[in-house]
Amino acid sequence: MTAPQLNKSVALVVGTAATLVASILVAQFWQRTRRRRSKNKPKLSSSTCWPIVPGHRMFVRLSSLFDQIHEWAEEYGNDSGLFEFRLLGINYVVACRQDRILQLMQFRPNKLQRSARVRSVANSIGARGLFSSEGDQWKADRRLVVPALNRKNLRAYMKSMKVVSQRLVAKWSRLSSLSGKNVVGVNHDLYSHSVDVLSLAVYGKDANTLERLSDQTSKDVVAILDIGIIRMFSPIPYWEIPLVGPYLDGGGWIKARLIRALDDMITRQCRNSAEEEDDGDDDTTFLAKILALNQQSNNRMPRERLIGQLLTLFLGGSDSVGTLLCTAFWVLAADQELQQELVEEQFNNQFDLEHAKMECIMEKIPRMRSFFMELSRCYSPSPLIFLGANEDLNLGPLVVGADDAVVAKGTEVILMSQAASLHAVAPPTQIPLGPERGEPPSQFCPHRWLIAANKEEPVSGSSKVCVHLPSLKSGAHMSFGYGQRACPGKDFAELEFITCVSHVLLAFDMSLLDNGNNAALHQMQLTLHKRSHDSLNS
Repeated sequence: MTAPQLNKSVALVVGTAATLVASILVAQFWQRTRRRRSKNKPKLSSSTCWPIVPGHRMFVRLSSLFDQIHEWAEEYGNDSGLFEFRLLGINYVVACRQDRILQLMQFRPNKLQRSARVRSVANSIGARGLFSSEGDQWKADRRLVVPALNRKNLRAYMKSMKVVSQRLVAKWSRLSSLSGKNVVGVNHDLYSHSVDVLSLAVYGKDANTLERLSDQTSKDVVAILDIGIIRMFSPIPYWEIPLVGPYLDGGGWIKARLIRALDDMITRQCRNSAEEEDDGDDDTTFLAKILALNQQSNNRMPRERLIGQLLTLFLGGSDSVGTLLCTAFWVLAADQELQQELVEEQFNNQFDLEHAKMECIMEKIPRMRSFFMELSRCYSPSPLIFLGANEDLNLGPLVVGADDAVVAKGTEVILMSQAASLHAVAPPTQIPLGPERGEPPSQFCPHRWLIAANKEEPVSGSSKVCVHLPSLKSGAHMSFGYGQRACPGKDFAELEFITCVSHVLLAFDMSLLDNGNNAALHQMQLTLHKRSHDSLNS
């Protein structure tokens, strides 16, 4: 080894050691500061009003957290709809019944807000957007984001959805032929489908991760989402450690790359908009629309906030729709009758998917829309809602003659929205029974939201039906939020879902590999056969 190389190696070792020592010292100082602050942290003022899970949990595996909370809900939450547990020194009050969730939601948005942990994690990964904002900032974000996602503007995104769905069908046709057994693994492709749709619709970039796996921005989005989940349930908020915290899990570098990439996209879009203004071309991406809305606003949003809106939409949309699509094909592949029913609906209504306008897609396929609504209710990609009490929340007496139950300021609150919607002991009164056999809300029923045109005919089969979907203000279920804080991307997600499922169903007759004996939702393999339309046409 030469002298310059030796000096360089020594310098690298010394520099690494110095960084490590500095990180330890900063972490110790930071933890002591937080401990001093936490001495005055308020405790629950009425914890005896609901069951308390015994013991102090130092750690629960992230992969089993939801299952553990669900078990506690069944054991402790049936009587009052509330229970409390302590994890990593933090008290959590959990609402697991619909009436309790709606009662707590009455304190939104002022007294009950996104928890401090949720806001910290969202901001740490660059998602400073509508999801994590509160108060006046939320109002400003909403004025910009909601119009860009309304039904009028959804028309512009349909082309992107159709292009990606056609690519998915072409890829599966190719793979099923190559396998020799018509077997295709689908999970990765369905998440790639969502990433590609968002890439095209949000900022006009054709990532095409379905056919190539080299798009760095898409990889960074997936990676930063995983880091966000890890941070959300970390024992300590290590990313808040000054200087070094954001880089301990690699998130700091990924975030920086994403911000640079999105900043470049905004710059290009601004330049393209100026060039296309004379041509009269319509804006066809979410980015173009929010930039135009921001330009018209009296109180313009700073560039950092615009980047946060883009990243928020991308993170939320790619994960939630990808999860719903995986679940949808798992359900459909196991239910040939439902599969055939949805295909026939498109033929009976003379539904031309390739040339259909948005109004046609949303109005002429009620069975598909009912399936989407029930699927998102029973298999929500976001089964838990994390909030925090910004003030004391007085719930009144939980039982007759009892003292008022109070959730103290600073308490972490978890709403089990999916479990509450499926509650067998106290089923939500806002959810209708199944139209054929009176299926309770605790059961999955793809026809639940259908109404027969002729009351004497069943809603299944080929009878004429319409769909009656609940208002997001009704609290019937909260897969896309509740009231004013409902997700503005709900219609976008539904349209993407319908477009993808329709393309695949028209192309393939599908079943689970080996009749489902080896089927796993997270490693799903489907047997695909080209669908024959002769019987349908006849």
